[in-house]
Amino acid sequence: MTKSKHLRLKDDVGSDRAVDEEDTLNTKYALKKIGYYGELEYGMTGYPGQQILDGIEKVQKDRGLTRDGIMKPGGETEWEINRIADEQDEKGSEKASLDNYPNDKSVCHLLRQRIHDLRKKRTASKPT
Repeated sequence: MTKSKHLRLKDDVGSDRAVDEEDTLNTKYALKKIGYYGELEYGMTGYPGQQILDGIEKVQKDRGLTRDGIMKPGGETEWEINRIADEQDEKGSEKASLDNYPNDKSVCHLLRQRIHDLRKKRTASKPT
């Protein structure tokens, strides 16, 4: 199996750590892709919150991993999230690898995603 393109942390992600903004966004996208994170109404931010920590712990619980609420670069939780995402890609799921969201352009992506979401809501609420 080739190295996953989905999640590559620079540092630990967990409640008792200072979490890198880029790692936070990438973790949220990866957890969302595999169904462990629901995007909040105001969109994705680079700030960790309880929902991301809950998502990490739920992956750990559901997959029989060490339940410490911490995800480390190259650790078992990061590996498992990537494995699930790769498996979804192989099954023909919509391609949503984090390569589509370049780290140095995260803010631009967030704005594009928010505009897209708002347009979708507006279209859905228009009377026919």
